[in-house]
Amino acid sequence: MRKILLLILTCLIAGISFSQTAVQPSNLWTDKFTNDENYAASYCIASDDLNHVYNAIASEGTLLRAFDTEGEVLYSVNIEGISFPSDIIADSDNNWLYINGNPDHSLCKIDKSSGDVIWVEKLNTNSSSWGSTYAMTLDTEGNIIIVGTESGLGYRVIKFDSDANTLFDETFTVEGFSIPRGVTCDADNNIILTGEYDGSKTALLKVSSEGVLVWEVLDPSKPGANGVLVDQNNDIVITGSSLSSGIQFIHKYDADGNNVWKKTGYEDYTGFGIIEDAQGNYIVAGDHTTNAATWQGEQAITCYSSDGEILWNHT
Repeated sequence: MRKILLLILTCLIAGISFSQTAVQPSNLWTDKFTNDENYAASYCIASDDLNHVYNAIASEGTLLRAFDTEGEVLYSVNIEGISFPSDIIADSDNNWLYINGNPDHSLCKIDKSSGDVIWVEKLNTNSSSWGSTYAMTLDTEGNIIIVGTESGLGYRVIKFDSDANTLFDETFTVEGFSIPRGVTCDADNNIILTGEYDGSKTALLKVSSEGVLVWEVLDPSKPGANGVLVDQNNDIVITGSSLSSGIQFIHKYDADGNNVWKKTGYEDYTGFGIIEDAQGNYIVAGDHTTNAATWQGEQAITCYSSDGEILWNHT
């Protein structure tokens, strides 16, 4: 059966880096990618200091597409060694891109200017067990941190240098079936990761730059979080959505793991990714379910103040 998927990549600007108030975003450009023969899906995107956009697409392997600020395609290349991309990050200081993916548990280093592969590193996994990598980030020294799990047992954190040397590989036991879904680093290169534990509860962990657990926060009141950031005040903010009510949530913690506030957003909204703008507002990207029976929905972006109040929403 012929499978057709129209992949739409939309670039929005909210004025978040240039204005002193939170301004609703407007569409700058849209890219449409069509695969007439095979399944294709886009799960990860990155940008660099030139405001170029890099999109990793699962389509007969991994397709990497780079765009300039006007939405013009700079290159479109197939990346061997990654079957299904999970995340992509740009190291603007050193002109590299990194992509990790499943089911082959690989990390790939790419020349950002050309799309040429520098190296591909296979992660050490237990071949008899199920495992996946989910998210990654860079620290201030250009090291790569990947989080994942094997058989849903614990949060696995692997740290590599830019030459693919393993600096540490640690697994942190979290109650029940557990999957890490988001990771970032603070200014001291501590690793902050979040996700789910015990099937449908939120976990937040802080791990030192040497791979030692500093603290963990387990919150049974919310399902697993998806996105995490460390803001300009060194506070930690996570986002996700409630399984029972389908309401987006956003929680803030201080650097010691103490909860500052917990807020909820709109009903039938999910929070996946989160960033901070120049004014200290939090921008959450996710989706809005318009018809639960048919799984229909739309992309959604919600802006929260530093106090967790909704400033605007865009679908």
